[in-house]
Amino acid sequence: MSAFDSLFSNAVFAPAFGASVTYSRGASEAAFTAMDSKISTDRLMEYGASLTTESREFIFLVSDLELGGVAVEPEPGDRITDALASVWEVREIGQAPCWEFDADRNYYRVRTVLIGN
Repeated sequence: MSAFDSLFSNAVFAPAFGASVTYSRGASEAAFTAMDSKISTDRLMEYGASLTTESREFIFLVSDLELGGVAVEPEPGDRITDALASVWEVREIGQAPCWEFDADRNYYRVRTVLIGN
């Protein structure tokens, strides 16, 4: 269970425990704070994914994802560059969708795979 799934709001946890990321689609970029976590071996097995896939879930506020001044939803192929300059691509992980929306907490949970450092 992630910090976002607790009784506290994501507005509190993202600034406290997150890090700066850059979200990009083509030439458009947005910089904001996101939390991320490695997708565990058990979760990969649950998703039906390869155990050798280096993958992470990024969690961030829906309101943070604006590209070119327009609110957008995540799409496969979008990229997230983390604070360590690792580049992650938005993709389905096994049978799990590439992103989910939590209407109660107003955040995206985006699944990614490592494509470069």
